[in-house]
Formats: sequence, C-alpha cells, structure tokens
Amino acid sequence: MMPDSDNSDSLYILDMVPARTCSFEVLSYNPVEEWSWRPLPLPPFFDDPEYKVPDGAPFTVVDGTSIWVSTTTATYSFDTLACEWSKVGDWVLPFNAEYVSELGLWLGLSDHRPYNLCALEGLSTSAVGSSPPTELQVGKEFEPPDEDWLLLMHTLVNVGSCRFCIVSVFDVITEHNEYDSIRVVVFTGVEVSPSQPGLRMIRHKTKFFIGGINHVL
Repeated sequence: MMPDSDNSDSLYILDMVPARTCSFEVLSYNPVEEWSWRPLPLPPFFDDPEYKVPDGAPFTVVDGTSIWVSTTTATYSFDTLACEWSKVGDWVLPFNAEYVSELGLWLGLSDHRPYNLCALEGLSTSAVGSSPPTELQVGKEFEPPDEDWLLLMHTLVNVGSCRFCIVSVFDVITEHNEYDSIRVVVFTGVEVSPSQPGLRMIRHKTKFFIGGINHVL
C-alpha cells in the first residue's frame, strides 16, 4: 500500500512470473470509476533472457514514491509518479524492508540465520546506481529452545511509535517421532530506539500458540 496525493491509498501488485497476462497492476481510487484496477508498465528485467524467477523478491518503498524490487542479480525502481522503471544497481536488497520515519531507517527481518531484526540505511532515489545500502544488525527477538524448531516464516508488523510485533511460525519436531511435528506460532512485541552506536531493541511480551496459521496479512 502507498499513499496518494488525495490522501487515499493505492495497492500495487507485481507478479514476478512474466508469462502472466497482467503481471503488474495498481488498485487505486478516482472520482469517476472509484476503486478500479489499472495495468502498469512491465519491469525491464522481464525482457532479460537470463532472468530467473526469484524465490521471494525483496522489496521496499523509497522516498514515498518509488517501489524498489530485487531479482536474483539486481535491484530495480518503479517511480509511481512518472510511471517509469529504472535500474538501481547490480546488487540485491537483503530482505523486505519498511521505512520507519521516526528512525530514518528501513527495518526488516533477515532471511538468513540467525534471522535477526535488521535495518538498512542509505536508500534514496537520488542514489540510483550507487553501492548497496548499509545493513545494521538490531537484534534477535526470540531464541528457539533447541534445534528441533524449524523456522517456516516470519513477518514484521509495524504498530506505530517504533513498536513492532514479530510473528514467527515454526515446525517443531516432537520428542517421540522425528517424522511428526507440530506448528507453533510465536508473537513477540519489540520496541526499537536510537542508541550509540546503532539501534537498541527492547523485548516485550512473547506469546505462544499451537495451531496452523498459514498467512499473516
């Protein structure tokens, strides 16, 4: 979701599989058609014969108007005002990130062990073609009790005022049968504040649920 000049929101959807009919669309509001879908220009990497569909495409929003998305080899920017694509650089965003204005940084969860809460700095539409952003390690919100806890997915939810809820879904192997497992969902509240050096993460309450949550919206 991205804010528009009329204070409404627009929803942008990009399918990274180029064979689809409508791979890039926006759901936006206008006085005539009200809420309606509109096709957008396809990304330039679809024309690359060596393009491979990534296993999860890291993305973020920069300067409030540009959507940045990474393939397996490079990062591209879509200017929502000019409705144009451009190449940012031959590097890849390390994770999905959300800009937190109070910190002036982009926060997200690492896709690699130890799956820390991390931050990015140095992202700007004026820095297109420059080097990759600097990655800062913020901390680990929850440490699994043992190696039998396999992380399936995790999501960072911004609840405002530098406070976040981190949702982690684990497959936990039972003690009696290594081929049997249970699904455990962990909700952890954290607060992030500036510190010297870097950022400081304060852990709040953690809740465990046993069950099957497949998606976090």
